[in-house]
Amino acid sequence: MRAPRWLVWGSIGLITIGCLLRFSGLGQFLPWYDELATLQHIAVQSELDLTQLWQGREQVLADLWHSLSTKPQKTTWDMVTSLANHDAHHPPLYYLFVRAWADWFGNTIVSLRTATAIMGVILLASVFWLLRQLSQRPSLPWVGTVLVALSPLQILYAQEAREYVIWLIFFVLSSGFLARSLRHSTWPHWLLYGVTLTLNWYSHLLGGFVLLGHGLWVGVWLWRSGDRNWRRAIPWAIAAVGTLLAISPWIWVLYQVQTQSAASLAWLSQAGPPGIHRWAALRAFAATLWDNQPNLWASFPTATDVPCLLVTLWMIVALVGCWRSGEPLLKGFVLSAVAPFLLLVWLPAIVMDRTMASIIRYQFPLLLGMQVVLANWIVTTCEQITPKPVQEWPQPLSFYLFRWRWMPHCFAALLAILLLVANLNAARARSWQLSWWSKGGTVSVEIAKALKEIDRPLLVMTDIPGYSLSALALSHASDRLKSRGVTVWLAPSFQGLNWPDRPNTFLFSPSPDLRQAIEQRGQRLIPFGTSWWNLWRLQSAPPDRPVPDRPST
Repeated sequence: MRAPRWLVWGSIGLITIGCLLRFSGLGQFLPWYDELATLQHIAVQSELDLTQLWQGREQVLADLWHSLSTKPQKTTWDMVTSLANHDAHHPPLYYLFVRAWADWFGNTIVSLRTATAIMGVILLASVFWLLRQLSQRPSLPWVGTVLVALSPLQILYAQEAREYVIWLIFFVLSSGFLARSLRHSTWPHWLLYGVTLTLNWYSHLLGGFVLLGHGLWVGVWLWRSGDRNWRRAIPWAIAAVGTLLAISPWIWVLYQVQTQSAASLAWLSQAGPPGIHRWAALRAFAATLWDNQPNLWASFPTATDVPCLLVTLWMIVALVGCWRSGEPLLKGFVLSAVAPFLLLVWLPAIVMDRTMASIIRYQFPLLLGMQVVLANWIVTTCEQITPKPVQEWPQPLSFYLFRWRWMPHCFAALLAILLLVANLNAARARSWQLSWWSKGGTVSVEIAKALKEIDRPLLVMTDIPGYSLSALALSHASDRLKSRGVTVWLAPSFQGLNWPDRPNTFLFSPSPDLRQAIEQRGQRLIPFGTSWWNLWRLQSAPPDRPVPDRPST
């Protein structure tokens, strides 16, 4: 049995549009801090390396980001070592792929985003294959792939130089091989399942929840089988143990730097204004299908939250319908994708109103499971519309609403139009921005715009933890704004106060020790701009220091 021809050709057209959207505007957004960390790891440039490269001389701020080019003397092993020492909570698989890509095409943000966009296209093919393993209905793979292809959230993260798309690819592949193994238990299938499950965990640390969800899937599958022979779970147990053994070296690395990793992830448990993260979670969750928010963390509730509530309600109804009438393998996949991430990660964060609730990228398997649920609901609804040939004219109104032969086509076309409108609406909301998905602007863009309006400003930064990402973000923003008149001076410590004398000198994120040292010199720091800029203007500089020549631009 094949899917209707109109559905196949319509889906191919929509999937093609989704592929093209993944490659559109790759250079529009400035890289945000996480993407800058990717660039820094690929270049194997630690903060110490950048400090030695930048300190002690005045430079054009817009040129700093050129320091992140891959060096021949820095090997792939050096990159993995750097990742293990500084960001061990990010497993290395994605970085190995993009390091090889950067050696050929350059370590620039557009280059790395192109690599991720290619992975986004591979994800669409993987989703189509997965749905063919889960269901005997020929229409479901086409509808499910269209939903993923035209999802505003999926398109957005397919353009980000981070590991979330490759994590989804191996989550989908491992789930597909598990479904195939449960249907036809052969050792080659189980071997492929174990390999893809291991690669899933090496793509993202939360891949462990995928293993947990698959265990739940296998347990329910055995419980509902006729004989309940638990020996049939032995191949899965072997694959799971093999995965644990394969990931154990990186788990050991993570254990060695657990204090540093815990400090890096502490922001996920922070609280904000009451209710802010719950509403941001709702808006981000709805962006799976409809993204109309000017800012995730804007005041709430607003009129733009109504579509978010409707989308969430629709997903809940579709989830209940899938669990009541879905095919066994389809229900098993949905259970494995939704239950661990909803019950152990997302729901506790929503209840406690923590930052983790609004960071939707950590719930991607859950979102993909809900997209499969929606696809199942759409296909089931179309199948329940039984066409009736025209006998008389005119027909009753109920005929045109429920029995008209073209009703499935119209229903599918309406959903396709809504998806396209959602993407156009999301693209319009993002078209004016230089910053990433928060859509509220970033500190680096705002500071770069403010400094551009000042005559010959000098920005002083000190060597504090994390300063390099801030410097690189400001450099990218200044370069995009063509602000060549802003220079930067890196002071290696609060004792190195020998920066050039400028009437317009600013300090970015000065430490308390640096403020005290400046006050002891008879100078003052005046807050500049808004409080979250953490930018200070230096006043009453001593006139006895020489003014060096301006750097060439």
